[in-house]
Amino acid sequence: MLGGLGRLKEELQQYIEWPLKNPELFEAIGIKPTKGILLYGSPGTGKTTIAKILACQADAYFISASPADITSMWYGQEEKRVRAMFQLAREKNPAIIHVDDIDGLFPKSRELMHEATHRALVQFINEMDGLRDTGGVVVLGSTNRGLDSLDQALLREGRFDRKFHVPLPDFRGRIEIFKIHTGNMPISEDVNFEKLARETKNFSGAKIKTCCELAGYNAIRRYCNEKNVKVEDIRFDLIKEIKVCNKDFQKAVISLVK
Repeated sequence: MLGGLGRLKEELQQYIEWPLKNPELFEAIGIKPTKGILLYGSPGTGKTTIAKILACQADAYFISASPADITSMWYGQEEKRVRAMFQLAREKNPAIIHVDDIDGLFPKSRELMHEATHRALVQFINEMDGLRDTGGVVVLGSTNRGLDSLDQALLREGRFDRKFHVPLPDFRGRIEIFKIHTGNMPISEDVNFEKLARETKNFSGAKIKTCCELAGYNAIRRYCNEKNVKVEDIRFDLIKEIKVCNKDFQKAVISLVK
């Protein structure tokens, strides 16, 4: 499901998947597995998808939370939600807790936090510290901003002490992502993925996925216009006539570049 992140995937596997799959090995070698990993990079680069895939590969229970899931207007609710999240992870062990947009929950400046969120931060830190002697639970945070956007107390040793930048896909990565998201599409022979990869230099993986979807819509619209038929009339053998061609992708790229 992910393209162009080979080295990063390997590193994350060794820090997350290996300890969750074989904790006895790490205990025998005398290594305490990492409890907190932070992913940072531009939006749409696949940070949330990485978290889900790692949980699936490690056969771990996946708990996902965002600022909206934790913040509350009621006194004591934020700490309660943080505590419940970690308690669930311990019960479902092995588990991965993924906190998306964590900078929105615990920003660098505590002056931007209201009192309840500050108490939630203290609770979150205490829970992370408590994982040092608890095997099978990993906290994976992600942010679309830099490391300096996050409360520094979270970046100390034993908390989010492993940090990985998730970059925009390179040329080969973009080709791979195009192939992933067109795997079930009827692609015309005139489609050149290398050419498309060159034309989408600054595209994220999510944007390339959108490009493929738009190309599919363009192909349907073009077929309707060429054959003078309505969408609801395209059935049976007519469906097999539709191919997503180069012009459909080009139109999609142009609309996303604007």
